[in-house]
Amino acid sequence: MIMAKTKSRSGPPPEITLILDFIAAPKLAIRDGVSEPYAWYSREFLRNLLIGQPIKFRVDRKIEGTTRNFGTAFTSDGQDVTEIVVSEGWASVKESPSYLRGDDTTRARLLRLEIAAKSGHLGMWSKSRSSRMPERRKISIVSDARKLFQEVQNKDLDAIVEYVRDGSSYRIVLVDYMVSIVFNLVGVSCPRLGRKTKEGEIMSTPEPYALEAKHFVEVRLLHRRIPVRLKMINKSGDMFMGEIVHPKGDIGMEILKRGLGRVLDWSLTYCSDHTLYVLEVVVFLFEINNSLAHHYDFKPYTHT
Repeated sequence: MIMAKTKSRSGPPPEITLILDFIAAPKLAIRDGVSEPYAWYSREFLRNLLIGQPIKFRVDRKIEGTTRNFGTAFTSDGQDVTEIVVSEGWASVKESPSYLRGDDTTRARLLRLEIAAKSGHLGMWSKSRSSRMPERRKISIVSDARKLFQEVQNKDLDAIVEYVRDGSSYRIVLVDYMVSIVFNLVGVSCPRLGRKTKEGEIMSTPEPYALEAKHFVEVRLLHRRIPVRLKMINKSGDMFMGEIVHPKGDIGMEILKRGLGRVLDWSLTYCSDHTLYVLEVVVFLFEINNSLAHHYDFKPYTHT
């Protein structure tokens, strides 16, 4: 997913999903599937290489009627991302596609890089196996949420934000357990984006500032590796709530300061003490800021 740096008058900047052309990376399984060898490490390599970095890209072709855009991306210093991934051994070169019509220069160059990576036993071409780097890893849906919660409650956990549903609700992967969970921030609630169809189309209009809140979080947390602390689990056992313990600050407080959400008073008892104190100050500033109060169902919290 690539997000433009240009601003949009009607909300967050435009986004595009770009598929690197000519190559195929091993596929990572979710739920009941079987991951291809080294899929997790291939994805992690690309994520660590590009997340949060400015890049340039070019769309070379697209499939009509879909959002599938194929092309090339370049790092800030001009390196071809496709070549980097292949040369480090985390992707293979596809068979020559028919649309090239005899012009196979790019593929030939990538094949030379692949051969070098295989010769050097790099990435997924490695011959070594270890318990620290098992060949296959997959992301599972947690089978016993309450048991997991009892084990990890109030502990700092290594996590990756996989998806931002709205400004205060995400899907994250707990890296040490390789499980995917629904995670909501304690103390904060953001406007909803509206219901979607199975195809991803929005059925209802997003609430005011919902897109802005989602964008604010995405540029700071999406696909980032962050520490989280689970504080509670809902009655049905399908949603965890907690805090993101980020060294640069509390994302919940930053959301409130910018008027992109409101205080979720019933969950404040699960916030850390210092957060509870600061939230009261933020509510006061939020009312003065008046950014969202006229548009969203704002319910100030009063601590007694």
